[in-house]
Amino acid sequence: SVDLREHGDFALESLFHEASHGWDQKLIDGVAKAAANRGRPTPQDLWHAILFYTAGDATRSALAAGGNSTYIPYAVRNGVYDRGWQDYRRAIETAWPRYLDGRTDFASALRAVIDALPAPKEAR
Repeated sequence: SVDLREHGDFALESLFHEASHGWDQKLIDGVAKAAANRGRPTPQDLWHAILFYTAGDATRSALAAGGNSTYIPYAVRNGVYDRGWQDYRRAIETAWPRYLDGRTDFASALRAVIDALPAPKEAR
């Protein structure tokens, strides 16, 4: 890429993120099911915020294992969450690491993310 945000270690995360789009439908369906199980509407693009977090966390962890403990994931470094996904970030950071660490299953982790989100505003 000619984009400087995509060079060096940053390119690794971008490559992983783009390749991870292969499991979009699993995330989209999982988030929808978790929201339905909680009687809540499906949060728009939550699946993509989870994908950003997952790719960033995996990259950060892999680089830390190789001695780079200063890596900052793309979504944090470039303010992706600051564009309306602040609540998503907090919920994901609260609940999703348990899945990434193998301490819970996919469906339970998604329900925990939904539970960690603020209650939706009621339509007037």
